[in-house]
Amino acid sequence: MFRKHLGNPFAAVFILTVIRLVSATYRYRTKGLDRVMAKLEKGDKILLCHWHQQFFPAIARYGRWFNRYKPALMISRSEDGRIIANVANRVGWHTTRGSSTRGGGEAMVEMIDHVRAHGLGGHILDGPTGPVGVVKPGAIRIAQKSGALLVPVILTAEKRWQAGSWDRFVIPRPFSTVVLTFEDPMEPPEREADPEAFEKVRKSLEERMLPCLY
Repeated sequence: MFRKHLGNPFAAVFILTVIRLVSATYRYRTKGLDRVMAKLEKGDKILLCHWHQQFFPAIARYGRWFNRYKPALMISRSEDGRIIANVANRVGWHTTRGSSTRGGGEAMVEMIDHVRAHGLGGHILDGPTGPVGVVKPGAIRIAQKSGALLVPVILTAEKRWQAGSWDRFVIPRPFSTVVLTFEDPMEPPEREADPEAFEKVRKSLEERMLPCLY
């Protein structure tokens, strides 16, 4: 019952206010952001790739960096997904609703079309239910069909809380130094790539990001 109330659009205002208040205390540092912005300015398409446990510190900051590109984010149709979608919409993200268990095909088509049109999307690699640290095929498929470069985004937090959830969700403690590193872009598979070539890209992305899990 409590979650249903949190999924109310008006509750998103409260949740986002709390996130912004906490995030305002962080000492943010970025690495590689200028490279991402230069590629977007040039017209390249980008898919920002996060682990599920690490997206909290990005919520408040991504709006000021990326909103002019109308970024898209694919979110599940679960109750938790509704809460996240309401907050994401408030900070300027276009959300498509679906996952591998419900509505995924339709949501992915919408996501691909949006990235093609506007040039920027984000994807939670191991969401919405894990297992933690496993890159699911969705991000690779979106990049492949939209022509977007895959950009791994890594969080490091000087001091943090960590949940006992499946993803070991990370919330940096107030006044911590938070570093968001935008890694070198990876090329997507060719549009007509065979399963072996597709899996090679998926595995390469996974191997690059696994050492960065908490």
